[in-house]
Amino acid sequence: MSFPPSRSAQFALMLFLVSWASAYGQVIPPATLVTQALNNNVRVTLRGNTHPLARSEFDRGVAPEGQAMRRMLVLLKRSPEQQAALSKLLTEQQVKSSPNYHRWLTPEQFGERFGPVDADIQAVTGWRPRASR
Repeated sequence: MSFPPSRSAQFALMLFLVSWASAYGQVIPPATLVTQALNNNVRVTLRGNTHPLARSEFDRGVAPEGQAMRRMLVLLKRSPEQQAALSKLLTEQQVKSSPNYHRWLTPEQFGERFGPVDADIQAVTGWRPRASR
C-alpha cells in the first residue's frame, strides 16, 4: 500500500530542486530563435561594422554569383533568458561565497547552455545571400 507524499515532503523536495538549480547555475534550455525563413530583402545594416575601405569609389560592381565570401561573419544574439543566465553565472564565478565561484565551463558546456540551437545554426549556414541588383 503506498501513501501520497505529504505536503511537507513535497515542499522539501521542491526546495531541494530549487536550491540545487541555483547552486549549479540556472540552466535555460536554448530556444530556436530563427523562426521563419531568412529573407534576402529584409536586412539590417549594423553601424560601425563596415571596413573603412568599403567606399563607393572602390566599388567594382556586383560580384559573380558563385564567388565565396571568405570573411563574412554572422553573429547570433542570445535570447534574453540566456543572456540573463550568463550574466548571473559570470557574476557568481567571481563571488567567493557562491557555489559557482571559479566553477568554469568547458567550451562544450558553454555552447550547450548559452549557444544557438542546432536548428538556428542550420538555418544560417543554409542561407545563401543574394546581391541586390
